[in-house]
Amino acid sequence: MKALLLNSGRGTRIAHITKEKPKCLIELDAKTTILSQQISHFLKENISQFIITTGPFADDMKRYLQKTFPEVQVKYVHNPDYLTTNYLYSLYLARECVDDDVLLIHGDLIFEPEILRRLLQNPQPNCIPVDTSVPNPENGFNGRIEEGLVVEIGIGLPGKNSFFVPPFYKFSKAAFQAWLKEIGKLIVQKQYQVHAENALNMLTKKIPLTPTLINGLFCAEVDTQPDLDFVRGYWQKNRRE
Repeated sequence: MKALLLNSGRGTRIAHITKEKPKCLIELDAKTTILSQQISHFLKENISQFIITTGPFADDMKRYLQKTFPEVQVKYVHNPDYLTTNYLYSLYLARECVDDDVLLIHGDLIFEPEILRRLLQNPQPNCIPVDTSVPNPENGFNGRIEEGLVVEIGIGLPGKNSFFVPPFYKFSKAAFQAWLKEIGKLIVQKQYQVHAENALNMLTKKIPLTPTLINGLFCAEVDTQPDLDFVRGYWQKNRRE
């Protein structure tokens, strides 16, 4: 299994920091960045092969990883059009690197390692974390659940069966390649700014996507300064090394 980390975005909502570095290299404390906490969690689960998409500051990211984690195997996929496209296009560019089962994660996600363990321990090949214990976020990803399966993922999905789902997936090689094929259809139509989950929603009737409950576990994306303040406060109290 390989981990695919999406780090090709510009981080415009926190531009006072990302004008000088990629979002994934923002520090959580003196020794830890967003990227290093993700890599460390994966390594503890014996996952040491990575595919990382890059956009601005790609060379900075490479130097950081070579210095901090010289033992990991990384294939870099650069998105030269990061100014005009989003992670949908970055995923499409990474399609040739997908030769195994995949853990896909957005590069700005802070998460407890137990979430990763639960995904790996779930016997189903295709699954996503779901937290049914928190309010349904208006501006974050939600998953709509029917008959025990996640049938739709989007921003601010209404309804009592919609719950918080962080952008962190486990997929079999075959299922992930099917998703990439659907993404390719959007690329042909030059729909570069839609969410990759739009393509995934076309497949949920064919490829069952199983919820993995993470109620009570910390998981948050860093999009804004208040987000960063929040996760730094959590990290420095808990030190999830």
